[in-house]
Amino acid sequence: MFGENFDLAESKLLILYIFSRIKKPLANFEITELVLSSTLMNYFSLQIYLRDMIKSKLIIEEPNEDKVKLNIAKDGVLVLDLFSKRIPDNKKEAIDNYLQGKYDISK
Repeated sequence: MFGENFDLAESKLLILYIFSRIKKPLANFEITELVLSSTLMNYFSLQIYLRDMIKSKLIIEEPNEDKVKLNIAKDGVLVLDLFSKRIPDNKKEAIDNYLQGKYDISK
């Protein structure tokens, strides 16, 4: 049971980390494509985590033209600041390497 909770927390932190590195709102399909391409977690887990994080106000939904985009909320930034050390460095590096070619992020 402890392992499952740790995986859940790490997965949510990874999602927050991705949003913090990209620094722009993403449509659900964009974050889904990104997470699935980097093999961080499966589709169903991602969707559950996103819904949970929206409910707990770690991620916000922003209306954008005819669709809704997702972005990290102030509380999400705070949580990430407090717990980012729990994300393994190799996973942060893998995310950064993956994002480097697709988005304008600085290392």
